[in-house]
Amino acid sequence: MFGIAFRRTLFHRVVVAATVAVAPAAAQAVTIFSSLGAGGSYSTTGQFNIVGLGSPIFTPMFAFVAAESATLNQIDFAERTDTNGTLNALVLSSSNGAPGTVLGRFALTPVTSGLGLATATGLSGLDLVAGTTYFLGLQAPNGQFAELQNSTGYVGVIYDQTLTNTPTFQGTQTSAAFDLIGAAAVPEPGSLALVGSAIAALVPARRRRRRADGRPDVRALALCVAGVRTVRG
Repeated sequence: MFGIAFRRTLFHRVVVAATVAVAPAAAQAVTIFSSLGAGGSYSTTGQFNIVGLGSPIFTPMFAFVAAESATLNQIDFAERTDTNGTLNALVLSSSNGAPGTVLGRFALTPVTSGLGLATATGLSGLDLVAGTTYFLGLQAPNGQFAELQNSTGYVGVIYDQTLTNTPTFQGTQTSAAFDLIGAAAVPEPGSLALVGSAIAALVPARRRRRRADGRPDVRALALCVAGVRTVRG
């Protein structure tokens, strides 16, 4: 009986240890949201003003729904620089369909003049969840810019906020052109397959020991790790 119990305990420990050993691999880049067209394209006509020149007196905010769960590490948005200066991106929660709490504030690098993509890279510390609504706000403590509309037909909720008021609903209309890129950890497929093969190799050996002990095999051991299906006797 001691030998049987020892083998059963050892088998269970091997299965648990092998499963725990499957750790996430290095993160891969995913698109959390994008309303940019092919090659980062955007409309060159429609726009939303971002006015600062001393104080953030006009801040447009655009709703988006995260398509992937990931840690935010890059923001790009199409803009026109009228008067160069500081430009920030705010990621806000959604509260009853309106902009809520500021979750993160990131400094963007605007284009020096004319049209282009303002970017913020190397970001960390903000995890966004798939299926959740957020707002992207654009703020110019100084300078004057214009956020350009998307050319893909994306329509979204838009708010704006001045220095002295709460966010004001502007309607559901053609939204801005921007994207958010993140890093998401994924299991290593090779590791999953290796663990699955190892566990599958243990099953027949255990079944043979059970039969050698004179005990009937009263149930099949069902495993579903990396493609290992139910083992039937």
